[in-house]
Amino acid sequence: MEPSSDPSKTFDDDDGGDGQSDDRNQPLDVDSMTPADRSNALRSHRIRFEDAINPNAERVSLVQSLDIVLGRGKRLQDLPGNTRMRRIVHKYRNMYHSSKRVHKRMLVETVYQEIIQNGARFLLKQEESEDKDAYIVVGKEIALQKVSNVLRSKKRSNLQETTPTFSSEQATLRPELAMSQRSVDSSFGRSSHGQQQQQQQQHLAFGNEVARLPMNNPLLLSSSPLDLFGSLPAAAAASSMYRSSLPMTSASSIPTTATPFEQQMNMAAMANRLMEQDRMIRNAMTIQRLNALQQESHSRAAALYSQASLLGGARLRNTNNAVFPPSAGPPRPPQNQQQFQQQQQQLQQQFQQQQFQQQFQQQFPHLSNSTATPNTAPRRPEQEDDDER
Repeated sequence: MEPSSDPSKTFDDDDGGDGQSDDRNQPLDVDSMTPADRSNALRSHRIRFEDAINPNAERVSLVQSLDIVLGRGKRLQDLPGNTRMRRIVHKYRNMYHSSKRVHKRMLVETVYQEIIQNGARFLLKQEESEDKDAYIVVGKEIALQKVSNVLRSKKRSNLQETTPTFSSEQATLRPELAMSQRSVDSSFGRSSHGQQQQQQQQHLAFGNEVARLPMNNPLLLSSSPLDLFGSLPAAAAASSMYRSSLPMTSASSIPTTATPFEQQMNMAAMANRLMEQDRMIRNAMTIQRLNALQQESHSRAAALYSQASLLGGARLRNTNNAVFPPSAGPPRPPQNQQQFQQQQQQLQQQFQQQQFQQQFQQQFPHLSNSTATPNTAPRRPEQEDDDER
């Protein structure tokens, strides 16, 4: 129970009051006070929260989930809004006690802004109210004093400052369910201690694999690999698969919320699945790239061969010597790189032979003509005698 939650008792900030105890015992006229005097009176415990409330303050009848209700009693302290406020204050308590006086006031303002950022309100119960509007929305100065009071309190145990567990929530609803849950937890802890140690070692190995994941992976939408698991649709399936593998004694012992260890195992399983997907994507990209390179090589070879064929046909039209036999027709496209190289060599040899013939005809035209049109008619005996003479 929080002793500082009494609405009739306020928190003393470090600046204190005027230090005069006789003035505190005297009744004060709150209506005639200025806002500064009323704030100092709250800090010095000379007036109560009820006395500092504005008469025209808002009245409400329903308490929302984030509202903080000022008052005494375990029922009020177990409200979600009060529990959330203590959890937020717990983060700043050590800083508050180690800060200077002027910094403490700034820290109280910071904690107050964090509490009300989601629409939380500070309410005070009207004990003697007969209408339905039984709660008053207190002002900022009273809310700041409440936050300062909780920050100054050192009687809070560490267990009460932590987030309520599943067992504590059941205890507030049904005591028999809480007892059943504790018995199941104890039996489960004795039977699966070795299995949890083995799973923790596997989780450490998976964590190392997550650290080695490339940051330019298209599957990773965030700079941190662990930020991805909350947005993956397969997280629920992995969580259910892991829960089904746990040894349960009865159907009533199935947990409704994932434990921290279970969340870590879910993230490790998703990391393993991500690495497998990344490996498959890399293999597919490698095969696709090899196919593209092969197609590009074939297209370039076909283009070069077509250019060589056109070049050979042009030379064939300029000369009387045929580069390719007429019956052979155009050469077939090469089936592989070796055939393409052989055809290139043949074309080069034929081109060199053609150039040599052209140069020979230019230098020795009479030899080339006699060679081109030889006299093959049979010689008569008279011609042979004339030749001998």
